[in-house]
Amino acid sequence: MKPKLVHIVAMDQNRCIGIGDNLPWYLPSDLEWFKAQTTGKTSIVGRKTYEGLPKSVQNDVKRTFIVCSRGPQGNDLTEVSNFPLPHPTTSQEVVMIIGGAEVYEHTLHLVDELIITQVKLEVDGDKFYPPFDDRFVLKDFSPWHVENDIVFRFTRWVRA
Repeated sequence: MKPKLVHIVAMDQNRCIGIGDNLPWYLPSDLEWFKAQTTGKTSIVGRKTYEGLPKSVQNDVKRTFIVCSRGPQGNDLTEVSNFPLPHPTTSQEVVMIIGGAEVYEHTLHLVDELIITQVKLEVDGDKFYPPFDDRFVLKDFSPWHVENDIVFRFTRWVRA
């Protein structure tokens, strides 16, 4: 069975997703949303993004990671070192792709759905999500929330 592939990402109004190796904002509600959406699922992630995850997430037995890397890391992770990424074989119905920017760019053509936290900011960042508006349509969205003086909402997009 071919699982549904889903990108999950938070971005500003210009599709910025990072500054260096950090998120440009701190939104505890978004982190909880991310946890709820990814726990119990296989997640495909770039090496740098994986290494930036808290150890509690890396070691969570309720998650399986496929780490995309350009070279051997000498650890027990499942690694993929080439693009295009092969479609994962799993009994799960959904596989999450959780970043970073290069992984998003190289897998956008494969995914069926996008889960996007839209953040009403314009950040001077250096990591961006690829353009997607011409391939996906907004399916549903939450009301706008405010946390730490930042306005944001959760959205779900499906392939057009």
